[in-house]
Amino acid sequence: YCFPSTIIVTLLLIFTPTTKEAIMIWGVGGTIDYVKSNETAKQLPDKCIEALDKWVDSLNEDNKDKVFGIRLEDGEIVKADSVIVATGGFSYQTTGSDGAGYKFAKDTGHKVTDILPALVPLNTKEEFVKRLQGLSLKNIKVSFVCKGKEVYSDFGEMLFTHFGVSGPLILSASSHYVKKYYGKELPLYIDLKPALTEEQLDARILRDFSENINRNFINALNSLLPKKLVPVIVKLSKIPLSTKVNQITKEQRQNLVQLLKGMCITVTGFRPVAEAIITSGGVDVSQINPKTMESKLVDGLYFAGEVIDADAYTGGFNLQIAFATGRLAALSAAEKIKETRQYRQVDRTPTVYNFNKRERKPNEPKRELIEYLR
Repeated sequence: YCFPSTIIVTLLLIFTPTTKEAIMIWGVGGTIDYVKSNETAKQLPDKCIEALDKWVDSLNEDNKDKVFGIRLEDGEIVKADSVIVATGGFSYQTTGSDGAGYKFAKDTGHKVTDILPALVPLNTKEEFVKRLQGLSLKNIKVSFVCKGKEVYSDFGEMLFTHFGVSGPLILSASSHYVKKYYGKELPLYIDLKPALTEEQLDARILRDFSENINRNFINALNSLLPKKLVPVIVKLSKIPLSTKVNQITKEQRQNLVQLLKGMCITVTGFRPVAEAIITSGGVDVSQINPKTMESKLVDGLYFAGEVIDADAYTGGFNLQIAFATGRLAALSAAEKIKETRQYRQVDRTPTVYNFNKRERKPNEPKRELIEYLR
């Protein structure tokens, strides 16, 4: 940084060579701190100190592409060469993750993509879902279908709730729904027996029916399905529950097979962000250097974790994103500070000033310097 000429004059007149060396080494903020704490500051007029303060403030305003530190709520400024924004997303707000990082990013000129809940439970339309509340299904397959095309499918575990569906499998599926089909109704198909083909499942049902040949239909499914799910499946199959197993037709049995391979519920929306595991959206990754996590817009500013527009399925992947970006940002910031300090310490021997083409002696009157400056 270059001091205004009036301030340079004052500093040269009063400061010792060691102090002048500190000016070059410590830069703007460090220089002011040094001036105010050093005994030579007593010799500076109050107006000079005020001028220095105002000048530093103007530098902070003009150089918006460089981090100077952070300002606390009480107005205190904590000076820093590097700042890492790792404030999380907008979910789990009781932990302090209230989306403040997005404001920091916007205030420094960064683009923040739409903020939406991710890995979030889904609301459904059908009333029978409420009757299944608390039922957990394992080793099943779910699929989102849009206009006859499967847009997402996966295997795993899900849970029925009073509002709809949840569980690891649904949380991952929600990422597709929230980003692409927000505000729309979308059918979600549940394959209750994904390990069996339709032919194999039909054979399994025939075997169960043969063991319950004279029983009512509703009592012949207990070995095939969870007890809580049986009444719902019987109603959806449209086979009267009191029908004897030996009276069920092949067509009815085929319809039952298709129902078990594709039980359909309608997703109408998602739960509030407060119930989401993570947040989708954040600081645009195109404005972040992936090798260092440093902003491409503001020197010394780094982003890490959920504040970035990067999210993944459930299963520890989002924790990995947080750990990896946090570590990289910290190492990069530390390396940058190290390089900055090394730069400031290179060849900083005190300057010997030559006035009137002769070397100035230690006790030479200051008027010589005044004449030279004039």
